[in-house]
Amino acid sequence: MSSLPLPKKSLGQCFLTDKSYAREIVAALQIEAGDTVVEIGPGRGVLTEFLVETPARVVAVEIDNRLQSVLREKFQQFPNFTLIHSDFLDFDIRRLSDAGSLKVVGNLPYHLSSGIVYRLLEHNRIARSNPDLPWFSAGVLMMQREVAERVVAPAGSRTYGKLSVFVQVEAEASLYSIVPAVAFRPTPQVDGGVVQMQFFRSPHKYPKDYPLFERVVRFTFSQRRKMMKSTLSQLSGIHPAWQSIEFDFTRRPETLTVEEWCDLCNDINYQLMRK
Repeated sequence: MSSLPLPKKSLGQCFLTDKSYAREIVAALQIEAGDTVVEIGPGRGVLTEFLVETPARVVAVEIDNRLQSVLREKFQQFPNFTLIHSDFLDFDIRRLSDAGSLKVVGNLPYHLSSGIVYRLLEHNRIARSNPDLPWFSAGVLMMQREVAERVVAPAGSRTYGKLSVFVQVEAEASLYSIVPAVAFRPTPQVDGGVVQMQFFRSPHKYPKDYPLFERVVRFTFSQRRKMMKSTLSQLSGIHPAWQSIEFDFTRRPETLTVEEWCDLCNDINYQLMRK
């Protein structure tokens, strides 16, 4: 096999080396025959080793040109393995339209974790109304422990924020496991957190105007210690419509559940539509 290139700091590479955690992550995907699994950033292939042994079609998306030959040499004998040289943030997921339902897995670069999660959520929002697009049904993603805890945080907790709201309106998310820093090379300064997600094809509660929902959530959480009445009064296009709604606007944004966020933004949308 080709010599393994050193981790590249500019790509945020910290390779998982403990195969026991890799085995657990793949098991958490609950792969079935007919599944297509997109692996984000296979790196040296420690997760891929277990993925190719499943009945799934495995599509590995790797940005590092140094790892292309390494991965091809290691997995070319597996007919269910496909390697794509691309940044996942730029990858056209429509290329997998023949796959139908997708699952996603990856040890994400910590500095890109939130951006990749937002990319997945954005794709599924579009795919929800377009049956010709592939759909991510489930995901198991490794990210920085702090970010993982924010993703799954309940309303009212210290770590609950806009990322929590945007993920939980689209998926059921849970913290599957904590992976200690010593399981990676080079060893990062923080532990990893594995988040398991089941994406909602038909959400029980959802904003009728997503751009409005996103704008209100982002703006209010940017001043999370302030009362809602204070922040909403500063939001152009929303003020003063919110004042006609029966709601306790002395609350702070981190106290609202995802369902309450949907109801509030739908009420604001209704008031705006009446104008």
